[in-house]
Amino acid sequence: MEQRQNEWLACMAAAEGELTSPVGKPRAEGGSRQRVSEDLRLWRWPSFEPWETWVFVNRYDGRTGESRTIVRRLRWRNDLDGSRLQSPMKGLKFGLHATPTIEVEETELDRGDWARPRRELEGVGLATLALSKVVAIDGTRFGVSFPNRLRLEWTSTPDGWEHLARWVDSTQAWLDSLSFAPAPTRPTTR
Repeated sequence: MEQRQNEWLACMAAAEGELTSPVGKPRAEGGSRQRVSEDLRLWRWPSFEPWETWVFVNRYDGRTGESRTIVRRLRWRNDLDGSRLQSPMKGLKFGLHATPTIEVEETELDRGDWARPRRELEGVGLATLALSKVVAIDGTRFGVSFPNRLRLEWTSTPDGWEHLARWVDSTQAWLDSLSFAPAPTRPTTR
């Protein structure tokens, strides 16, 4: 039993690593004149449901001057991994390893669709230091990060972060309404 718990914790740590690392960033296609940069990352990681991370990526083609915004959704199927690690029969069928099951999908955003949430985000004020006395054991972890600049995460909205939390909720609801397709390729850590 203790071994299964250790494998579960290792699987969870590996999933968090994949959902927070550049593994979710699409590679440049078509030669060296293309640039790919991560613009924004949002996440929602509930205790008892699959964890989701959305990565907003800008692709710029230096030859044509065209730029596109892609949203890549990474979903850790902790429900499948938990079942696989808890049930001996499923473990035999699918493996008793600690490698997380990550689904990767993406969609291209219309420039106009992304403009409104982007403008709203630019207007969000934030308390610069919000200390919380809440200790989270269960619950949903929410977060937003701007690569190499800022990373914020919370389970209970700190005072002064209400506007940001509402923006994250509404943007995630909007993202949930979009149609995603399996990503063409996915780097793997295996």
